Amino acid sequence: MWSRGASTSARGGDGKTEDDGEDTERARAVGADDVEEDKDPVVVSSEDVYVLEFDGASRGNPGEAGAGALLRRKRDDRIVEELLEYLGRERTVNEAEYAALCLGLRKAVELGITKIDVRGDSKLIVNQVDGSFKLKSANL
Repeated sequence: MWSRGASTSARGGDGKTEDDGEDTERARAVGADDVEEDKDPVVVSSEDVYVLEFDGASRGNPGEAGAGALLRRKRDDRIVEELLEYLGRERTVNEAEYAALCLGLRKAVELGITKIDVRGDSKLIVNQVDGSFKLKSANL
């Protein structure tokens, strides 16, 4: 199932923007200890349906880019994997979106997930993958 909707996002580089400073460092320090993580890892089952949410971003187009994907079990929303990848300095937003989709799908295959709903916020990517749009760029 392909759909547009809410998704995760990823930022590349060292996590700093031009106006970053103390606030970013404080957010990193606070966030690390304040998030309660699941104690037990999710065991992947062939009977369960999973959800892959993906997003890519580029600062400039092309520019510095990153990809992110989130895999979770649908029946209880438990997170299976959170994936981030820095893509470099000269990637378009569409390349970042595709990279995010591929990142999540590769991990799903690696984990043995066979039933999956895929969600992304890129109309271009969703419609190209489901066949509604034709792929015009060879590098995508």
